[in-house]
Order: sequence, then C-alpha cells, then structure tokens
Amino acid sequence: MHGLRRFRFLRMTAVTLLLGMALSGCTLRENTGGDPHAEAHRPQYAMVLRALSDPAEAAVKQGVEAEANKQGVTVDIFAVDSADDLDGQLALLQQCIETGYRAVGVSPLTADNLVEGIAKASQQDIYIVNLEKETNMQALQQKGGSIAAFVAADPLKDGENAANYLLSRMTAGGDIAVLAGSGEDTVCAARRQGAEENFRVTSGVRMVETRVCDGDAQQAFTQTADLLEKYPQLKGIYACNDAMALGAVRAAEEAGRLDTLWIVGSDGTPQALESVQAGRLSATVAVDFAQIGAAALQKMLEAVRENAPIDPKAQPQTVSVASYIAEK
Repeated sequence: MHGLRRFRFLRMTAVTLLLGMALSGCTLRENTGGDPHAEAHRPQYAMVLRALSDPAEAAVKQGVEAEANKQGVTVDIFAVDSADDLDGQLALLQQCIETGYRAVGVSPLTADNLVEGIAKASQQDIYIVNLEKETNMQALQQKGGSIAAFVAADPLKDGENAANYLLSRMTAGGDIAVLAGSGEDTVCAARRQGAEENFRVTSGVRMVETRVCDGDAQQAFTQTADLLEKYPQLKGIYACNDAMALGAVRAAEEAGRLDTLWIVGSDGTPQALESVQAGRLSATVAVDFAQIGAAALQKMLEAVRENAPIDPKAQPQTVSVASYIAEK
C-alpha cells in the first residue's frame, strides 16, 4: 500500500512539474478520495476551470471535490490565474490530452478559446463535458469535435424566478423595468426573455421599458436614474446580472426611492449577497455553482462508464442546474 501511494505521489509531482515549466500561473490540485489501486497507470478525470479567484469558480471546484469524494474517484483540477488568459487555458487542455485522461470537464473563458483543444480531444477519444459557458458548437462540429454534455444554470428559468419574486412582492401593482446586457450576452438575453414573458402576461403591472446597460454597473446607475425620473410609479426593476442590480441600487438610494422599489439581480455574487443582507438589494437569483461542478463530474463518470462512441454530429446532453432566490 505504501508503495502504491508513493507511486501516485511521484506521478502527480511529475505532472505538476511539467505544467509548471510549460504554463506559469496555472494551478493543480488532486482529490485523493477513492481506491488507490484504480487506474494507477492512467489518470481518468480532469477539470480545466477558469480563475479560482472568482468565487463562483471556487464553488465549482468545491462541488467537483465533494462529488469526487462521494464517488470514490480521483480528479485533477487545473485553472488559469486570470479571466483573460485564453491561450493559457487552451494549453492546459492540451496538456490534459497529452496526459491521457479519459474525460475532461472544461469551463471555457469564451465560446471559442477551447474549440481547437476540444476537437483534438474528441479525435483522441477523450470525452469532454462543457460547464458554465457554452462552447461554440457550430465551430466545434466543423472541426470534428464533440461534447458529451453541457452543464449550466438555466438562464430562462433564472428570469422567470426573478419575475415571480417581483410579482409576488408587488401586490398593489405598478410599473416594472428591466436592465439588460449586450446583444452578444446570450445568458442575459435568456434571463431577460424569461422575465419579460412573465411581466407581459400579468395583470396589474405594466412593463414600461427595457434598457440595455451592457452588464455594466455605471450604465445601470445612469439608466435607473433616468427611469426613476420618467416613471413615478416605477415599483420594480429586474437586472439581468448583479453588477447592474447594484448600479440600480445606488441610483435608487440617491433618488430617495430605495424604500419603495423592489430590485432583483441575478448570479448571487458575494457583493450582491452582502447588499441583500444589508437590506439594500431586494434579492438575487443565485446559481448553485457547486452543484454545477458536481453534475459535470457525474456526466464525466457516466460517459466513461458507458463508453459510447464520440460522434461530432451529436448534440450534447443539456443538464440544467436549478437557481434559487437569495433574500434577507
């Protein structure tokens, strides 16, 4: 037993040194749960994540580790240091391919930065599970790449949850506005759709406007100030991310309207949760990022267990993780 443990330690040390020489700023962690005899000569599972300085991504990592302990498997977790290290994240995936993992979970920084690596992994019979931000499937399929499953929160449902929360609080009716992201932000677009559809079919409330703020707090501040002046009966605001929600909170405070206005954000960031607890932001639709990590690992285990052929023409299975309302 001691000899086997020593072998595992040496193997992981070698991988760590290799990545250290090739990629500065990338981190590695091994979960040591499970049978030390299993697949001693071939690592099975790895995760390539975004920067762990992001609390959401740190929660994903924790979810992966908890599920790995539960399932009795070892998972090697890699992450870049910053959100703009697109090449570094691709290089991490390429290193995983060379190491020979059977399945790799990836949380891309952009829709396109891991396309080349995922295509290469598919050609070498490595299963890929995509979590959080969806990879550009059209570009991937053109290169012969395949994804076994896509795991993320359901942004359409996020918007519906936010709308239902606001409507349940606005029992006396009133005007509602939406603060939206840019046209390229597909997550915000789906959240906006889910909220607006509910607002439009509910009697007693009037959805007055949707203002595009590009997901930015300062733009949300400016647009909210204008909305408050234009609509004296404005009682509710849904912001499609927490940054915009916090910008709206500042504007409402300066206008002396915070006590009469319900403001709901999305994401459940630490800043938004702090504002909720302080009684400023009404609520945020929080995502269970740990569950996203756990569900992604479950899909990786399933792919390896079933040993299904990798088909570039197949659409990935979609796994939606429920969000929840975080309020005081």
